[in-house]
Amino acid sequence: MALFDPEFSRCALCAGQFAADERPFATSDGLDFGRYGDTVFHWECVAQWSEREAFARAIFESERESVSGNEFWTIVFDDDAVLVSVNPELGEPRADVCLAETGSIFEVPIEAWKRWLRGEGGPEVQHASEIEPLNRARARLAAMLPTSEALLAGVRRASP
Repeated sequence: MALFDPEFSRCALCAGQFAADERPFATSDGLDFGRYGDTVFHWECVAQWSEREAFARAIFESERESVSGNEFWTIVFDDDAVLVSVNPELGEPRADVCLAETGSIFEVPIEAWKRWLRGEGGPEVQHASEIEPLNRARARLAAMLPTSEALLAGVRRASP
């Protein structure tokens, strides 16, 4: 993930500074999208960017590729809109939920999964552009992976 210091970092799209309490949209160096890998952005700049859809899809595909080749993470749900990967071996086991529409990644503690699906706790949205895609993803995931036990069962099914 891109290093961020609100005093020195600049938005890759507008070159503007960040407010001291502002959380940026950040990408990793593995992202293949021109000069926009390993950079930070204002959320509003990304939301209004003409390349936003292609950019979000590139992040989603990069995350899918990265997790597919990672022995510590297991993909338990993967379709054209949502990718869910789980690492139960972390100090705080978690599921990462990546949204293709926004490129957002939500890090959800496994013990909080069911509450997070209901919109109670867990990582918050950073921008209004995430709300509807996240609500759609939560509804789909609540039907497919309604509990933390279901997440862990997906890990066990995928293990050799």
